[in-house]
Amino acid sequence: MRVRIVFAALVALLIAMPARASNYTDWWWGGSAQTGQGVNVGQHGGMIFASWFTYDESGNGMWLVFSGPLDAAGRVVTGTLYRTTGPALGSSFDPAKVVATSVGTGTLIFADMHHATFNWSVDGKSGTLALVRQSYGATAIAGRYEGTTDGEVFCSDMMEPGPMPMPMSMPPTDMAIHGPMTLSISVAGTEVNGVATVGGATCSWTGTATQSGQTVRILGTATCASPLETAALDLTLLALDRALVGWQKISTAMGMGMGMSGCTRTEQFALVPTY
Repeated sequence: MRVRIVFAALVALLIAMPARASNYTDWWWGGSAQTGQGVNVGQHGGMIFASWFTYDESGNGMWLVFSGPLDAAGRVVTGTLYRTTGPALGSSFDPAKVVATSVGTGTLIFADMHHATFNWSVDGKSGTLALVRQSYGATAIAGRYEGTTDGEVFCSDMMEPGPMPMPMSMPPTDMAIHGPMTLSISVAGTEVNGVATVGGATCSWTGTATQSGQTVRILGTATCASPLETAALDLTLLALDRALVGWQKISTAMGMGMGMSGCTRTEQFALVPTY
């Protein structure tokens, strides 16, 4: 019953979100060269709340926060940075004593789900931090899952074979993906293999996994049905309690069959383990 409830909630969430919506919720930092400071990111839908832990002009710990909506592309958020003061440690907490003072502006720019840039200006000073998700624990992804997926396959510059020397041009193809999905994953060290079935179509893939904060990123090769055939795989998996959420991109620069010059399959899925 609990699995059904979790699954139903994930399906509802997936339907409500755009197919390629990313989630940046995690701890982000600048690697060992920036250890001791970082940016915590929380995301609800298209809204971001970020807290930056760093140090003030005297070298004392300082927290600054900002929030705002992601832009239309889902990559950039800008907001006013606030520094807060409040009740003394150990005293009864009185929210009336919390004061937020505007000190500058913060902008987070997400290059992808694994790399970001934080631009800041505070009290006349400014700077830039290159960020990645902070990895401190392993995320288990092996198993068999079922659920639903949502996305599309887009092929551009389709050419239909015709009399030489000039084939007939066909308009781009945009095919929606939405329906039940099963996924089996096996892991051996950093090498990962998977088989995904959506409807009657199957994709098998193999790749190398790297930890990226709470997510696992897999780069490799996928073998799917036409029009993708053999293509490059970029897959990000996030384990949430008893669920597995994924963001997948499979792309080929030169399609098979009808002379397609490029096809890309992008999708987001939400799955639960089967027993």
